[in-house]
Amino acid sequence: MSPPSPSREGSRSLAKRGLSLAASERVTVPRIAQAPVSMECSFMQEIALGSFGLVLGKILMVHVNDEAVIDAGRQYVDANKLDLIGRMEGAWYTTTRDRFEMPPIALSD
Repeated sequence: MSPPSPSREGSRSLAKRGLSLAASERVTVPRIAQAPVSMECSFMQEIALGSFGLVLGKILMVHVNDEAVIDAGRQYVDANKLDLIGRMEGAWYTTTRDRFEMPPIALSD
């Protein structure tokens, strides 16, 4: 079985948007080079939950833009510099701009 590769149409669609592909290090699927963060993952299992499934994977490698790394040895990243979005469900997305801090609650309380 040959490794998956992006279709020509998919590559053209990325190029139209000013994006390009970069080789991954641990998986055969390429990643989007301009993404502020990308993860290389392997499939672990899918859990059926009614009409949809929860897919679980193992993160093998994380790529982060250099300008957002505060301390590589301690894996500290400045999330504000990344201006990230996250996928919620379906066509819904969220941002990380409205952050707040909440002190942890001790288990003994």
